[in-house]
Amino acid sequence: MRKFFITILFVSVLIYMTGCIRCAREYTLNHDGSGKVKIEAFYQPIKDRIGSDNERFKKSVKRILRRSSGVDVWKDITYKAVDNVTLLFSDTKTLLFNGTAYFNDIAKLRLNIDGIELIDYAFIKDNSDGMVLKCELKGSYFKENEKMEPHVKLEAKEIEERIKIGKAEYKRLEPLMKKFLKNLSLKDSFKFPGKLTDGLDFKKDENGAIVMHSFEGDNLFATISEKCADDNWWKEQVIAGADDITAVKQTLFKKIVLSKEAIVTGQLKSLFDYKSEVDIAKENFPKLLKELDITLRNHSNDETTPDSINKE
Repeated sequence: MRKFFITILFVSVLIYMTGCIRCAREYTLNHDGSGKVKIEAFYQPIKDRIGSDNERFKKSVKRILRRSSGVDVWKDITYKAVDNVTLLFSDTKTLLFNGTAYFNDIAKLRLNIDGIELIDYAFIKDNSDGMVLKCELKGSYFKENEKMEPHVKLEAKEIEERIKIGKAEYKRLEPLMKKFLKNLSLKDSFKFPGKLTDGLDFKKDENGAIVMHSFEGDNLFATISEKCADDNWWKEQVIAGADDITAVKQTLFKKIVLSKEAIVTGQLKSLFDYKSEVDIAKENFPKLLKELDITLRNHSNDETTPDSINKE
């Protein structure tokens, strides 16, 4: 093999979910694609090893504000160390970040939790009078128009040998993968400006929002293990060219994540006054930064939005 398929599979999971994270995002959508998202994220900042915990945490929060794009303004930001949640590294404290981000177009929203890129979304018109919420993977790890390069021809013996190598490599990496995925948890839920089409199998969370995605590390590990025990699945990957990273990303993420859509119909209307809430949040943003003891270069009372923050 040009590259061991399962080695790339493992690396792909780790790159996509760097450092492990437990994150819940609740979106409130208006009919025009604007909205707000409430974020609760437990993660371990691993980019800074020097300085006090408080200084490292502040730098981490600043990176979230700078690297998340498509945000008009933030509000209700808090952060603190938590002792009762251990993720990947036992010698690194876990940080709890909370915040609400306002966006005028969900298709342009890219949330980045200190280097951890999550699922993106687009809310577009369908062929009737409804709207469709589509999942997207547009972070730096995922590039548009990636194509798998299938093998032209492989002899049965060569296919069998590649499957054997891949399964052996998975068995070697399985304990480490289990450790990395153990504490992973991702949930995205939505409050829509209309009625979901009947027949779509979506559950509601405790706040009445529709759960679009919910991943638990143990379940993801079980799914991967099940796939990797199936010779027919291995054969499909080998023939399709799955000894390169493009094929792995399509197999593991795109076919699972991008297949889910939510179709919203009925009389669509805004769930809240976007301009009014954004104006208030922008007015309060300088005070919020002061309370957090966070200083952002190029920030002044006249530059209160993430657009000015991203000039750093």
